[in-house]
Amino acid sequence: MTTVEQANASTVRRLYENYLNESRAELLPSLVSEDVAFHSVTEERVIAAYAALTDRLRIAFHEMHFTLLDLIASDDRVVVRWTMDATHAGPLAGIPATGKRVQQSGTVIYRLENSRIAEVWAQMDRMGMLQQLGVDLLATAKAALAKVTAGSAHAKASPATVTPGGCLNSMDHVLWSWKSQELQTYSQSLWGSMSSQTSP
Repeated sequence: MTTVEQANASTVRRLYENYLNESRAELLPSLVSEDVAFHSVTEERVIAAYAALTDRLRIAFHEMHFTLLDLIASDDRVVVRWTMDATHAGPLAGIPATGKRVQQSGTVIYRLENSRIAEVWAQMDRMGMLQQLGVDLLATAKAALAKVTAGSAHAKASPATVTPGGCLNSMDHVLWSWKSQELQTYSQSLWGSMSSQTSP
């Protein structure tokens, strides 16, 4: 590992171990660039937006702790795989606090410039989180589909139905619906409010 790669790995490790796990907000400017770009369900830019994501995370989840399972540095990139354990103690995507202990997993790619984080790409298990909170994902998906098909004059497939096993049996309709702007907007409104929980 080169000197630069070691410095980059140290920056990302400090982000989790010190900034997130120890709530040391004063460290953020030394770890993240002013014009950082964050790519996930929503697009966030500048360090203030990144800090706001963390603030929303702390409101929704108490006793939050990230465990780094893998950290790999190569050139200007650092990849981490983590789990986050916490108590759901505040509102999340319209879901009131449940008091449940939850665990979420995620994989994040960081691009660094001058040993500070300049760009972030994050993928998290949001569905797994919702299931732990007791959300009926199939019912939510059906409601979203109904909203799209009811409001669109261009629906070409019959409404999706559910088999006894709980599977949607009109996959072409489902795929078409997911391409529509209406459902994208619905999805962003649901998942976007969750991005703070899993977007460090």
